[in-house]
Amino acid sequence: MNYTGNKWNLTTVRGFIQDFEAKNPEWHVMAAVNGDGFDIRSQGAFPRQPQDITAGLGNFFKSHLGDANGVLGFRRNGTTDTLVHIPNTAERVLTLEVIDEKETVLKSFVIQKINQEPGDNEVSLYYGLYENQAEANHVYIPKAYNFTGLESWVVEQGETVLPNSANDFYGIGQISSNLRETSLEVGKFAIASNNATLNSELAIGNRIRVQYRLGGEYADIENAIGVFGSVLLKDGEAPSTGNPDVHPRTIIGKKADGTIMMFVIDGRQFGKGFYGLSYAGLSALLKYYDCVDGYNLDGGGSSTLLIKKDGDFLVTNSPSDGQERSDGNCILIVAKDPQLKYQTENLTSDSVTIRADVLNDNNHDIQELFVEVNNQKYYYPANQSTVTIPNLESSSYYYYKFGYKDSANNEITLLTQGFFTL
Repeated sequence: MNYTGNKWNLTTVRGFIQDFEAKNPEWHVMAAVNGDGFDIRSQGAFPRQPQDITAGLGNFFKSHLGDANGVLGFRRNGTTDTLVHIPNTAERVLTLEVIDEKETVLKSFVIQKINQEPGDNEVSLYYGLYENQAEANHVYIPKAYNFTGLESWVVEQGETVLPNSANDFYGIGQISSNLRETSLEVGKFAIASNNATLNSELAIGNRIRVQYRLGGEYADIENAIGVFGSVLLKDGEAPSTGNPDVHPRTIIGKKADGTIMMFVIDGRQFGKGFYGLSYAGLSALLKYYDCVDGYNLDGGGSSTLLIKKDGDFLVTNSPSDGQERSDGNCILIVAKDPQLKYQTENLTSDSVTIRADVLNDNNHDIQELFVEVNNQKYYYPANQSTVTIPNLESSSYYYYKFGYKDSANNEITLLTQGFFTL
C-alpha cells in the first residue's frame, strides 16, 4: 500500500513495489499481484482506502474488516498453516506500542476509548477525522481537546497518521510534548491517560505506534488483506458456484503442504482469446493445481502480475485496461537478502573490480560469496572482498547480481544487484 503524505494513494503495482523497497531497503521484491478492492471513485470520507484490512510487516495501516468474505492472514511459523481465512467477527484490539527504530515492540498497552475522556485506569486515543461533504470535498476536521487533570502524550509530527474512520486508526511517531490543550491537525494524534503504569513508561522522545491489532487466536498475524468477492475453495470443496459471469481475475490459493499459489487470469480481450473465468471456473482451476483453499481478490482492470527478471519488473499478463491500473494495495513476494556493502572499482576498457562486504548475513548460511556477470559466477577468495571481472567489452552496459554457496554446497542467488558501464 502507499500511504505517503498521511493519506491513501492509488498506485500501480509497479509503483507499490518501488514505494515498498524505498521504505524497506532490507527487503527485495521478487513478484507481485494486485490485492483488495478499493475506493476507486474517492467517495469515502478519507478517500482511496482499500476496502478492508491492510497489514504489512506488523503495521495494521487499516484494520476494519468490512463487508468482505473475511480476511486473508499470512503466517510464517514453519507449519503448513501459511494462509489463514479470518472471519469478520475476529477480535480487534486498539493497542499503543512503544517501539524502537526497527519497530520492535518494547512495551504494549490496550487503549479503551477514542476521542472520549478516559475513566479510572483507562487510556484514550484522540485524533481528527475527515468528512465527505458536498461534491466529494474531503475535509479534515481537527480534534480539539482539553486534558486538564490528565497525563497527556502528543505526537505533533507523526511519521504516518491515517485516521481511516471513527473506529479505525493507524499512527506512528515520536512523542514531542505533554500539551494538555491543543487542536490535532493533520498528522497529529494524542494519548490521554489515567493509567499509572502507562504514565510511568511513557516520556517525551518515545517512539510509539497506535493501531488495531487482531486479537485472540489471530494475534500472531503480521500481514493481512481482505477477501474481495468470494471464498472459492475451502478444504478442497467449492462453497458456492458464485457469479457465473467471466471476467479477468486475481486469486490466491494454498496447497495442503502450505505452498501458496497466486494466479492472474486475463479476460475482456476476445480478439486475443482472453475471456476470463467465472467463480466456478476459478474453483476448478485451484483444484487442478492441487489447492485445498482458494480466495478471490480484486479483478477486472486491476488484475496484474509482475515478476522480476534481469533487474527489472515485467508485467507478465495482459491487463484489460490496456495498461497497469492504479490500485489500493497489492501482495508482494519478498525476500530479505544479506546486507551487503558493494561498489565497482578500477574500471578499464575490458575489466572491472567489484567490492562486496557482508555487513549482516540476516541468517543466511554464507560460506562463499560470488558475483554473477554475463551468466558467469566469480567467487570471492577467502578473507577477500574484491574480485575482478575480465574479458568485458568496452562501451557496454552490464548487470550483475550476488549469490553464495552454503554449507551444503548449494548455490543461492540473491536479489541484490547493480549495474555498470565500461
